[in-house]
Amino acid sequence: MENDFLDSPKLSGMTIFKAFMLVFFCVSLIHCIGLFFQAGFLFGFLDSSVHSTAKINLKPNTYGYFIAYTMFILIGLRVNNFDLPIFEKSNLTGYFKILVLSILWIVFCIFLNDLVTTKNIGTVVVNQDFKGYFDFKESLRNINSLLYIVFYIGILGHGLLKNYNFNRVVIVLAFCSLPFLHPTIVLQYLFLNLILIFIYYHTRAFQLTLFFMVIALIFDHVFALLYSPQELRYGNIIKDHIIGNEIAYYLFMALVLVLFLYILFSFKSPEKRKLWLNKSL
Repeated sequence: MENDFLDSPKLSGMTIFKAFMLVFFCVSLIHCIGLFFQAGFLFGFLDSSVHSTAKINLKPNTYGYFIAYTMFILIGLRVNNFDLPIFEKSNLTGYFKILVLSILWIVFCIFLNDLVTTKNIGTVVVNQDFKGYFDFKESLRNINSLLYIVFYIGILGHGLLKNYNFNRVVIVLAFCSLPFLHPTIVLQYLFLNLILIFIYYHTRAFQLTLFFMVIALIFDHVFALLYSPQELRYGNIIKDHIIGNEIAYYLFMALVLVLFLYILFSFKSPEKRKLWLNKSL
């Protein structure tokens, strides 16, 4: 019999309640560290005075993401009884599909951002001076993106799939994007969680989800580097500067979405599904 949606005393490892608690405290820690940096509590001894508290915003910080993700990956690993995600071998066709999906994802992110804001290309904020993209902080930001995948898919997703069926895991991971609050981030993380847990569930190859993010980060920066002029800073590159026609733009995005879903669902594997079901009965 399938497990009830609510946590059962018989369940071991990751449960729905534990997953929500891990996400809640992880996001809380991210914002708390951001508050410390904003207030100058961590580096106030280097300044002549602490920053004015009147200007403090609860703003996430790159270092906060790194510290929180690292800490809760370790905690989540303990919750999962040190059961690591699965790295089944994948053929070159699988990697090629992920390569195409990653590029299409960045294009789709432009559309998502256009719904709520126009300040980004993909997930990278456009800036005419790109020297900062290669400094330590930007490198750390890229590492954080990979740590996000490890935490949400390799720890939460993997652990939940041991106890619950795929549909319930999808619902939990969708709700786990809500604590990030900002509409753009919530939308991107919600879709990203669903895409990557689908790939992991039907391939049992965690390395493919990491490869997805690596390629997405590369093309994210390529888009920003190719379209760096100041006049593009707050514009939609595809709609305003490549296609130039709103109707053609929406038709193009519809085509991107259809192609994306076609490639994504080509990963569907009844054999891999049976392996997960056998562990969750």
